[in-house]
Amino acid sequence: MTGFLTGCLVVFSILVQSTIFNRVTLFGASPDLVLILTVLFGFLRGSRLGAWVGFGGGILQDILSGQFIGANALTKMAVGYLAGLMEGKFFSDNPVTPMLLLFVGTIGNEILFWLILASFGRSIPLYVAALRLIFPVAVLNSVLAPFIFSQLRKLDRFFKDLD
Repeated sequence: MTGFLTGCLVVFSILVQSTIFNRVTLFGASPDLVLILTVLFGFLRGSRLGAWVGFGGGILQDILSGQFIGANALTKMAVGYLAGLMEGKFFSDNPVTPMLLLFVGTIGNEILFWLILASFGRSIPLYVAALRLIFPVAVLNSVLAPFIFSQLRKLDRFFKDLD
């Protein structure tokens, strides 16, 4: 898949996340589309692309939020890289695989983000974050994973066929 198309998907996901999915909540939390793309691109195409998508999408989120520039970029880049290490190690045709990978990746991302906030003295207790943010976001991301993964895989195969 071309870098331009990947970038367009990341920008589109930020737009959808900040407009439409801002209203889709589970216990006050909404899905993180940039993280979903980061983990799934890493799983499909490897650590390098996962890290780049995570960094690019994360820095755009940081710039748009105006707080802690680099925190989302750092956490999403790390999670994208780690998700990329799973490329080819699991059976990707099973819809449970991206769901589990995203559940674990979301928990990792949110805990890393919590640690960054805690290092600046701006965090809430971890048990509150887990119940109100971490687990609801992980569930929402996991539910969306098979649908987004199937479309990304179709796009990926289409562009591989063109090469």
